[in-house]
Amino acid sequence: MNEALLILSKYHNDWIAMVDSMGAGYISEDIVQDAYLRIHKYGKPEKIAPNGKPNKVYMFVVLLNTYKTHDKKEARIPTCSMSEVKELRHQDNLEWKEAQYKFDKLIEKYQQDWHWYDKMLFNYYKDSGKSLR
Repeated sequence: MNEALLILSKYHNDWIAMVDSMGAGYISEDIVQDAYLRIHKYGKPEKIAPNGKPNKVYMFVVLLNTYKTHDKKEARIPTCSMSEVKELRHQDNLEWKEAQYKFDKLIEKYQQDWHWYDKMLFNYYKDSGKSLR
């Protein structure tokens, strides 16, 4: 198995480009790494690298399924529409501080179901502008 993964890793940049073309953007590297983990766990060396060459169709399918799985997980995360924020700012000629207060309350409402660590990371990013990614 390790030999098959070594053969695949020689084409790492190609896999990233492939996932990026699917629309993954900045998470392309993560998708490829997750695909390697899936292959290590479930893959069979004869399917991954027959005759010492990578099976690009097999890798494409694994990458596509990994990306779709990640996309489904992301869809479950509640989001706040920026149009709601714009409405708050322009509604009844609200002052900016009042609109900011309502926006913060709206964010807190969405954060209630989050894991404590996700809340901490979000607030750190919101307050400092620095990401821990």
